[in-house]
Amino acid sequence: MSRAARRPRWLIAAFGLALILFIAFALHALWVVTHLGPSPGPVQAWMTPGYIMRTYDIPPEVMAQTLGLEPGSARGKTLEEIAATQGVPLDALLASVQAMVNR
Repeated sequence: MSRAARRPRWLIAAFGLALILFIAFALHALWVVTHLGPSPGPVQAWMTPGYIMRTYDIPPEVMAQTLGLEPGSARGKTLEEIAATQGVPLDALLASVQAMVNR
């Protein structure tokens, strides 16, 4: 009698079930790692419009309209610099950008 014939079928079935569970948990862990990331948090004064658009997936036209600027005219400027240039309180600008992001 061969060695494989002496193994109980339940042992092979248990191994198969363990392997299926391992693969299922591994795929779930992979999904969690790739789809659930840290929340970017609230909009802050140091952020640039480009950073906000990439982080929150905002179209350039919507960002420009919220800031009251032409698209691309504030390239590299922080929200703090934009507020100072426009003479707008920083808190008001941050609140309007945060409201746009939360939509």
